[in-house]
Amino acid sequence: MTNQGSPAAAVVAGTLSHVSQHTTLSVQSHNGSTDDRKPRLAVVAALLLSAALVALIPSAAFAQELTPIANVPSWEVASEFNDSANPSGVWSYCEKATMVATSCPLASAYADSLYPSDLKGWGTGNGTVIGHNTNPIPFTNVSYSYPITVPAHALYMGPGSTGQYAVVRFTAPAKGSYKVSGQFYALDGTNFGPGIYWDTTDVELVKTISGTPTVVYASKIDYLNGPQWASFTSKTVVLKAGDTLDFQVGYANGNNFFDSTGLNAVIEKIK
Repeated sequence: MTNQGSPAAAVVAGTLSHVSQHTTLSVQSHNGSTDDRKPRLAVVAALLLSAALVALIPSAAFAQELTPIANVPSWEVASEFNDSANPSGVWSYCEKATMVATSCPLASAYADSLYPSDLKGWGTGNGTVIGHNTNPIPFTNVSYSYPITVPAHALYMGPGSTGQYAVVRFTAPAKGSYKVSGQFYALDGTNFGPGIYWDTTDVELVKTISGTPTVVYASKIDYLNGPQWASFTSKTVVLKAGDTLDFQVGYANGNNFFDSTGLNAVIEKIK
């Protein structure tokens, strides 16, 4: 069914108008007689073209009958980062004493001492930081002796000085299966004083169901000697409402010098 107000109807009307205005009703044949077959063929061709366009360009009525693809609830860790509320929706920013600790005290408001409006988020007295670049472009903290560049609106994490884990915690809003994909990546890669320091961190995804923690994914980042990133793709976890999934960064080599680590991650509730 063609809706007269649809784009398809407008195309048909325009095509027929063009044919009627620019095609003569008869033509002279080479022997002097008239022959109206060619105009009729032109009209037929125009109608066939119009019919094809109707098939290709759905009318408004047809478009309204289409069943939309169901929305899949999803969350993105960096774009949803909140530097003014903790917790914030499904997200909280906290610190764990060990890899599988269930307690995760919330961090307090934090701002970089030299760039308080550019790099801020949450931190603790142990040096643990969960922050982000507030700018829509990459930002480099050039006033530091060994600066790093944080991508636009990127989230970064730094472990505590005595082994505390920086944690971004997702709390499931409902029972279901959640697909998790993303990447931890090194931001620090510098030399310092008599020793050599660069990003060396351990990174994990830890789910806690009914108070029992389980490591879902674990890897290490070593800016100089190993992989500079750790990717996790389509990890599926089944959670009940109130269960948690922690994205966390530890210091791996016994100190938290130059351990700024970025995180990108998307969570989808697939059923």
